[in-house]
Amino acid sequence: MYLKTALRPARASRESNRRGAINMEYVFGGALAVLILAAVVFAVWVAMGGSKEEERHVLKAKTYICDVCGKQYTVNLEEMTDAERRPAPTAPKVATCRKCGKKAAYQALPCPECGKVYVPLRARDPFTQEPDICPFCETNVDAYKRKKRAEARG
Repeated sequence: MYLKTALRPARASRESNRRGAINMEYVFGGALAVLILAAVVFAVWVAMGGSKEEERHVLKAKTYICDVCGKQYTVNLEEMTDAERRPAPTAPKVATCRKCGKKAAYQALPCPECGKVYVPLRARDPFTQEPDICPFCETNVDAYKRKKRAEARG
């Protein structure tokens, strides 16, 4: 009997303190709702294109050089066909030349050292084991990129 009466006032005072305090279930529920809302906002932000800094790395156009007529031209992303936008990874990246109409235009890339545009070997033959060498400054582009990646890692 003594034990029951001794616990009653403590239990009653604990309940009275809870009335004015914030219930922890509401705190955890609110925190969970905020996390879910943040995840949804982040997913929408990424789907819409992300930050302005990421836009610098988005491909806006491709440069092509034709093997037949030798013309160099640039195609904007909106003007590209689906095959030009996403070529098969194992197929040569050849396109129809916009100047002469022959299927002999290959995607050209700028040399990271001299900046001049050239057609890399892998554009014509994706399985080549030859190193990618700039025809203008004779920079080994593969070795240059490996060196830059190693420097970036530290």
